[in-house]
Amino acid sequence: DLASMIALGASLENARLEAINQGYENSVSFFPIQEEKDIIAHLSLSESKTSNELDKWLGENVLNRETNRNLEQSTPLSETDKTKLKAAGQKNGSGLTIIEPGEEFDRLAALIAQTERFRIMHPTGHRNFTEEMRWTKEDVETTKDGIDIATVDLTIGELTGFKLARNREVIDKLVEWKGG
Repeated sequence: DLASMIALGASLENARLEAINQGYENSVSFFPIQEEKDIIAHLSLSESKTSNELDKWLGENVLNRETNRNLEQSTPLSETDKTKLKAAGQKNGSGLTIIEPGEEFDRLAALIAQTERFRIMHPTGHRNFTEEMRWTKEDVETTKDGIDIATVDLTIGELTGFKLARNREVIDKLVEWKGG
């Protein structure tokens, strides 16, 4: 349930940030009832007279977030936004590395491509790939989860490759031929 927990955590963070925007102090206790595994958190609210500027900024911008799988020109983040995003990660015990276009960016892109190739060629990774993709409009409407292939910015050739890659026998041949 890792993906579900990540999604629920993101929803909880959005609720927490909106509470701050509306003037409420809040605290979260995770898995508050051991025998109720479906209850993942409890969010407590109380009126607040103080304001955390970083959380307020995050809350004001949460609706600007989007998932965009289109290949298009990007707009660089401002230095102010980079600083705020790094601070947001640090306050929760994490970190953030921003990699700008250039040599390091290209090396990372090549590594990600190689990792995805390995994932699709491996039996378990291939199964996960085929299970997470939604290949038809009917699949999208029925399952209401996964990645809608129609939302991935693919050329006709790339789409054909994706559709061929669904077939494990095709992948087995690619492995045999040391291709892919």
